[in-house]
Amino acid sequence: MAEVWDGRIAIIGVGQIGTSLLKGLLRAGCDPDGIRVATRNPQHAAEVAAAYGVTAASATSAVGDASLVFVAVRQAQVVDSLTELAPHLAPGAVVVSLAGSPDLATMAGAMPAGTPLLRVMPNPAMAVGAGLSGICPAPDCPAEVTDRVRRLIGRLGKVLDLSEEQLVRIGSLSGHGQAVLYYVADAIVAWGVLQGFTRAQASEVVTGTLAGAAAMLAANDVPPAELQHQLCTPGGSTIRSMSELDDRGVRGSIIAGMDGGRYK
Repeated sequence: MAEVWDGRIAIIGVGQIGTSLLKGLLRAGCDPDGIRVATRNPQHAAEVAAAYGVTAASATSAVGDASLVFVAVRQAQVVDSLTELAPHLAPGAVVVSLAGSPDLATMAGAMPAGTPLLRVMPNPAMAVGAGLSGICPAPDCPAEVTDRVRRLIGRLGKVLDLSEEQLVRIGSLSGHGQAVLYYVADAIVAWGVLQGFTRAQASEVVTGTLAGAAAMLAANDVPPAELQHQLCTPGGSTIRSMSELDDRGVRGSIIAGMDGGRYK
């Protein structure tokens, strides 16, 4: 990893996203001795550290000698966390927020002047090297720093350069979207069980089906609807299935649900 990032890495917050990041970094070849993890629950930090061979520390000590600091706390806690960390940051340390908010300008107000600051919106698939992350640097973040962070995150999957406005929405596309796909996959597995497959068998078939569909989407420069239409032969069972989903309003429900629906 030396050619991608030199120095220690601190991960502040090891919930789902922080732990997924940790798994991805280790999978990509990061030296566990060079990673510090911290959370408000020291016992949880110690458990994560023991499980992955990294070092648990308090947040302020974790960043003291880190050249790269990932802030993976809940968005409502970001400013407080940055304010706490600011006096303890190593000179020149790069700070990357993985939260949906606040914006870069707000975060800069809690940081020492000149701190290289970026936002990255990832999804949990980075744990297995299949993540999709949006990246947006602060206007004064040096280009070479952005490039280094982009290369590091690129070890965990695909990276897209986005505006801050787009960054907010990619969390829904790649995060909520992943949950929606799991929801649909579970429903298809349930149908398989109704047809006499064991749950393990049905899960294996559905996993392979999703992998194949993703590969087809990646390999063909056509909209998803076109691939769907290719499977729908005239008068066949597949077009009947699609019609049933339309009759039940599944498409509209998914679109509404991506933005939180009535719970906004």
